[in-house]
Amino acid sequence: MILFGGVTDSGYTNEVWSVNYSGNAEWQQLFPTGTPPSPRCFHTTLYDRQNQRMIVFGGNNSTTELNDVWLLNLNTLNWQQLQPAGTPPSIRNQHTAIYDQSNQRMIIFGGVASGIFYNDVWALSLNLGTETWTQLYPSGNLPPVRANPIAGYDPIRNRILIFGGWYYEGGFYFW
Repeated sequence: MILFGGVTDSGYTNEVWSVNYSGNAEWQQLFPTGTPPSPRCFHTTLYDRQNQRMIVFGGNNSTTELNDVWLLNLNTLNWQQLQPAGTPPSIRNQHTAIYDQSNQRMIIFGGVASGIFYNDVWALSLNLGTETWTQLYPSGNLPPVRANPIAGYDPIRNRILIFGGWYYEGGFYFW
């Protein structure tokens, strides 16, 4: 397992940590080369097994919400900022993401930025060298706007399941 970023006692971080579950399962800090993403939290990461890389999207770096995309090559431990084609989603944090392995893409849903909550759906094609953003327009009723939902991918039915989250309206938090 590899983890990136988050918040520690000393503030936002862009550290990378791994744990190997064979043997004693001890945590080890990794020190990738290249320019890393800014320290952040409330971002999403996923593992692109086919290309041996970790993809990082969005989040909050303590001063602003983000919509940048980074990859960490897990063979070379080198950071690279991606510049996907297409129009990217708006800045956001506290969104959710899944990896659609059969279509080799990241799909994100929801989130919040500057008090605006989202329920839009975006796909980032992860084809090497031709990464591209596309907004998706699912049929049926979209879930209500929300931040911090949990998502799971059902590969048998090729669907995303969304659960939970929260939003703020008129002075009240809704869970």
